[in-house]
Amino acid sequence: MTTMERDDDDNNNNGGPQSHARKFASAIAGRRGAELATLASLDCAAKNIEKKRQNHHRGGETMTMVLVEENEVRECTRRGWLPKPFDEVWEKLMLSALELKRNQFEKCYDYHNEALACFIKDFKGREEPEDVVWTIETMKRMTRDSRLCAEKADKHSRKVGKKATRLETCGAQLMQAYRCSSQTSTREKKLAQLKIVNELFKIYFELNALHLCKNLINAVNLPTFLPFEESFPSSEKVTYHFYVGRLAVFDDDYEGASEHLKYAFERCPRGSSNNKTACLKYLVPVMLNLGFVPSKKLFTKYKEALKPYEEVCESVKTGKLGVLEQALERRKARFVREGTYLVFEKLRLYCLRTLFKRTSEIQKELEPEKANQVKLEMLSKACKIAAATKNQRHASNTTNNTNYSNAINNTDFDLDEVECGVSELIHRNLVKGYVSHKNRVVVLSKIDAFPKISDVV
Repeated sequence: MTTMERDDDDNNNNGGPQSHARKFASAIAGRRGAELATLASLDCAAKNIEKKRQNHHRGGETMTMVLVEENEVRECTRRGWLPKPFDEVWEKLMLSALELKRNQFEKCYDYHNEALACFIKDFKGREEPEDVVWTIETMKRMTRDSRLCAEKADKHSRKVGKKATRLETCGAQLMQAYRCSSQTSTREKKLAQLKIVNELFKIYFELNALHLCKNLINAVNLPTFLPFEESFPSSEKVTYHFYVGRLAVFDDDYEGASEHLKYAFERCPRGSSNNKTACLKYLVPVMLNLGFVPSKKLFTKYKEALKPYEEVCESVKTGKLGVLEQALERRKARFVREGTYLVFEKLRLYCLRTLFKRTSEIQKELEPEKANQVKLEMLSKACKIAAATKNQRHASNTTNNTNYSNAINNTDFDLDEVECGVSELIHRNLVKGYVSHKNRVVVLSKIDAFPKISDVV
């Protein structure tokens, strides 16, 4: 056995590019899809881009791990262990891992992009089911890694003041992968469709190109798309419904958003607390806009996840306008980042409705003969008190009644503003009745003046 052969065996036992290349070749020869997908992941490649080096010193010898050189990677390719075009895929993948270890994220993505392009080209040429089925998991893994590489590259580019373009390039590349998996008569190729769609969703949301998501949704709804429930893993279906639900939130389609987000939330595995929390971020504001407040049981079960929404829910139930304003102001940055701030803002009208209902109940007790007539002046005073609740909550324990009175006086709810709010409630059928502008009175219907929000919406 030659010295080179001994080195090869050492690398094979201890990892490194040569060992990885042989395992890669073996997985291809045996058509072991799951194993190939693992080996084709950037994480696995990064673990095998190092080699052991002996360090001689007076105390003896020590072993350290060092990065291999590019020529060592290319040498593995030249040895002919890997069949074409997988030799090029492997080489570009390993070079990508090498640049990742060097923190050269732009180069890392560029090499990975070349590896994926080569894989897509080979995938496109496969037609027989037995030639396709074992490559599906690798396609899924590489499209995911491509997106993650692009995100890292763009983040680094922005940090150093360069233009971030890799994620957009990645989106174009993944669209090519999607076309290869969809524009075909080979059913097995279509098994990669939903995973690629989900990766594209993540890219388009990051790029704020939400209009492109609708093309993907239309494609999924085509009869040529594989049967959704029967053909794809639960994790991919959950991810798809989560992003379609988020898109519906931005389109103010709260019923559609509720349907998709509930699907995602209910089918998340029990241990996936982060994923369930992500669903609740959008499901809670959607359900509030549909007239449903989360139950105490749900608040108890997901205490940490629902904590930011406690005050919002309280304000909708009690009509405390100040509490709502306080909650929105305090969490504004978070809600804007998540894209739910405008959804929460719409709850001001529901909060006013609750306050109006409570005021009408007081009116009924004070003047039973005029139970369905509420003066705008009375409602204006109620609004001032409810709005001042915010100032009271922010105040210190030593705040006295004088300060509270000042807070009420400084909160402006004139009759015209209140009349406008009530008119909007009537227009949206959230309140039944009419406003007598001349008498400054709201005349409520004697039958079901405050219908359930869920029935109206």
